[in-house]
Amino acid sequence: MPLRYIPALIIVIALLCSTVYFYTEETAYINGMAVTEGTVVALGSKSTSSTTTNGKPTQTNTQAIVEFDSDGTTVRVEGRAMGYPHWEIGRTVGVYYAENNPNEARIKRWDEVYFFTLVSAFFLSVCLLFAAINFLVYKVRGKPLS
Repeated sequence: MPLRYIPALIIVIALLCSTVYFYTEETAYINGMAVTEGTVVALGSKSTSSTTTNGKPTQTNTQAIVEFDSDGTTVRVEGRAMGYPHWEIGRTVGVYYAENNPNEARIKRWDEVYFFTLVSAFFLSVCLLFAAINFLVYKVRGKPLS
């Protein structure tokens, strides 16, 4: 293997390790939590989505704010600024929460629970896609892109 591929290989291995690490950490985090039902009561302003329909721009907040009951106390949890498909106010959703500290909670949705895993896996996919394109170009042209 040429020496020029070593930095790329190190980056791919680091991204693979970080993806596995984030997945195991986030899975361990929710394993000890209880699950209950909550209601989307508002949309936060951490993240917005802009669309244009018939020339009229509209902007929608995509962060869910969910309230749930824990031992007679109403607890509010904010989403992680994701929200596709868009959250609807009044919608019932699952919520992971720590029974000893209900303020430590997450919305029970894959992109909310595994946010860092998704980000790491995205960058890993981009690197692997670039490597695959480089390999295909090498097979067709006989020389790599870089």
